Amino acid sequence: MKRGFFITGTDTGVGKSVITAGLAGVLHQQGIDVGVMKPVQSGAKWLDGRLVSEDAILAMKAAFIKDSLEEVSPICLEAPLAPALAAQKAGYVIELDTLTKAYQKLQERHEIMLVEGAGGLCVPLLSNKFLVVHLVKYWDLPIIIVARGSLGTINHTVLTIEYAHKLGLAVAGFIFNGCDNCQEAETNAEIIREITGVPLLGIFPWLDDVSVESSSLGSLVEEMHQKIDLSLLLGGN
Repeated sequence: MKRGFFITGTDTGVGKSVITAGLAGVLHQQGIDVGVMKPVQSGAKWLDGRLVSEDAILAMKAAFIKDSLEEVSPICLEAPLAPALAAQKAGYVIELDTLTKAYQKLQERHEIMLVEGAGGLCVPLLSNKFLVVHLVKYWDLPIIIVARGSLGTINHTVLTIEYAHKLGLAVAGFIFNGCDNCQEAETNAEIIREITGVPLLGIFPWLDDVSVESSSLGSLVEEMHQKIDLSLLLGGN
């Protein structure tokens, strides 16, 4: 059976790319044929005369992905804005059919797909009426929510979970990322679990040796082995 997860965040900058790459690396090390995708990258960088997704490059490196970068990240936009706004600025129209065909092509090749979103669920993707959450629902993927473990995360994470549930999405779990106070994060996680019933998949620390910009994995995959409970994902999807 084909399986997959959509990695989203409570906000931009919470570390979705790091978590996606780490998960991909761990799955690969466990002998699972994992594919990755960043459907739309805004804030893309120029490399060898073309716009590329640094997020996609990191995940591909972590899992030794042999798919082409164009397949993994089919739409790259330069402006660091919500995808719909970045596309408008570039005079480009993002088509749902284009994204879906690209996803299905990768899905056919791999046992599990990890799809990284842009920002959070309510970010405008194709237009102000078609948000990231609508793509998740259209592709029928359970979500993994990446959040901060610090002050404010209870509100942000609960709201994201409840909105996902309201639209009929399955929430596989949430991950706290970049944590420097495990006790605070554990307390917040327990409260979120009690309110929503959604499991904590793990608490992940800030790693100085990991960099999306320089494609440096550092100790990412090794830490992911120790900190994230993949059995909650692989046993329930």
